[in-house]
Amino acid sequence: MSGFYLMRFKVPTDHGLAEGAGALSFKRGVIVGVDSAGVRYDGTYVDENGRIRASIILDIPAETPLTTGVKTTMPTRLALPLELSADFADGRPHKMEFDGRSVEVTFEKLAGIE
Repeated sequence: MSGFYLMRFKVPTDHGLAEGAGALSFKRGVIVGVDSAGVRYDGTYVDENGRIRASIILDIPAETPLTTGVKTTMPTRLALPLELSADFADGRPHKMEFDGRSVEVTFEKLAGIE
């Protein structure tokens, strides 16, 4: 489970499909990462019974246009609860809701971390 992961996300918008990417590190119950908009990810996770349950805080800088089409006016913190199967990095898209929009996210494990 511990590792360095690439995430790619797609969001249908009024102007077509918006896309973004980022990287997340999962190690010893801690998640840290960043995405292409400069959003920082900081959280925790548990791996039990074949499921990953995570609680992540997104730190979004001021004036950041998000993939969802929203642009922040001031620094913003958002909570992102997440539940995935333990084999979440198999390339299959995962549908989730963020900022009132449906987001499709895929994960790819780039490296293990000990």
